Amino acid sequence: MTDTSWIAEGARVAEYTQYAIDAHVTLTTIERLTATQIVLANGNRYNREKLRPVGGSGRTELLPATDSQVLGVLARRQIKLVGHVVHELTRNGAGRRVEEALSILDQIQVAVDEARRAIAAAVAG
Repeated sequence: MTDTSWIAEGARVAEYTQYAIDAHVTLTTIERLTATQIVLANGNRYNREKLRPVGGSGRTELLPATDSQVLGVLARRQIKLVGHVVHELTRNGAGRRVEEALSILDQIQVAVDEARRAIAAAVAG
């Protein structure tokens, strides 16, 4: 039996959708509970027993925001953001001079530090 002790009004939850290669997460909170449904702050409704959307996709499920699958998606999202920063900083031949390269590395470090903080905040809930 699945532990559902995390289901409570005001609880932070994740709408988790698994795809073939990756997954998508939307964070929200539980607004209210009915006898059969979980109503989220974003208006989405989930079957309280199955934790699946009412009338929705079979790929999406409701999970606690601290679930390891959710945290993994959030961590990968931060890593992808760092990748975008690196791409933007190094496009069009940037970094050819030593000073430029060092400046770019400093900016990349800032992006990495921000990603670490975002991941730590997600884990802390």
